[in-house]
Amino acid sequence: KYDMGFPWFRPDCEYDPDNEICNSFHFSDPVMNLLIMLYVRNGNEFAYENDEDIWGKTVCYSEGYFDQQLNGDGHKWLEKGLVTLVKAETTEDCFQKLAQGDVDAVAVNAVTGAKTIKKLGVEDSVSALRRPFAEQSLHVVISKKNWRGTTHLFRINAGLAALKASGRYNQIIFRHLTIFENSMKR
Repeated sequence: KYDMGFPWFRPDCEYDPDNEICNSFHFSDPVMNLLIMLYVRNGNEFAYENDEDIWGKTVCYSEGYFDQQLNGDGHKWLEKGLVTLVKAETTEDCFQKLAQGDVDAVAVNAVTGAKTIKKLGVEDSVSALRRPFAEQSLHVVISKKNWRGTTHLFRINAGLAALKASGRYNQIIFRHLTIFENSMKR
């Protein structure tokens, strides 16, 4: 029905090769990367300096967000029972669980986290830990059933490479980050 879709997170296809998304779509080179942050209650003794610091913690992800940081990328924290995962319907629900003490942290990208904290008015009681939990890339996806899919993929990747080589990519990212930062000050 569509030639391409954006933005999509790419699952850890090496860890989960039978993943339906991995088997159904071509993924472009990363269009941009988002930092996944851990948000905690202020005054909480939660420190995240190394991977072992998250062991024994309960982390909330909202439905639809990949939680591969807990099991993929070489980690098997869920499989080994080192971390407890709680899923909530929305990011707001995760932050409510955090406020109630039902979870130790909320894992979400920095943009969504900042917007949600502002929306809920909890800037004084919740903050992101300094160390990013992970980095998640956003990609253009193209169905492997699309007869021109590989052509589209080549063109997207070539366009991204040209933007990066010319310096325009960094200008575009900077402009959008500035707009976002200014919107958070209002």
